[in-house]
Amino acid sequence: MRLLTAAQVVEFAARLEEKSAGFYTRLAKACPDRGDLFQYYSQQNSKHAKQIKEAYRYAVTDALETGFSFDLEEDDYDLHSELEESARLADRVGQATSIEEVAIRFFRDAASQSESLMADIRGLFRTRAKKRSRRLSVLAELETEAPTR
Repeated sequence: MRLLTAAQVVEFAARLEEKSAGFYTRLAKACPDRGDLFQYYSQQNSKHAKQIKEAYRYAVTDALETGFSFDLEEDDYDLHSELEESARLADRVGQATSIEEVAIRFFRDAASQSESLMADIRGLFRTRAKKRSRRLSVLAELETEAPTR
């Protein structure tokens, strides 16, 4: 689905956060030794989904008055968030890394397309990309620590 309106982009951003929150909740249960970290990521993603929706409510009047729109393809940001029961920790962390990379790319692209308008949304999307980028180094460390079997 092509994301052309601010409402579509914000709704997709919130779904992306909620879907990845669900992934991290499942990952926390599957990897109890790292459960606290993954549960924290889940809680943060859920919180940010709400923040994105709230920021949109405040920005929607400006967007409507200016006819602001986006041009993003939802399929370009598909998250593979189903957790395989038999997967090793290294594979699960690799999956988490892929999810973060997709989310970062989405938030950067969405922020870039909202440069001239919707400062609140643009700022929130940039912040989400930065925060998720920080996760990549943590996940990389976990991946190197994970047993290969």
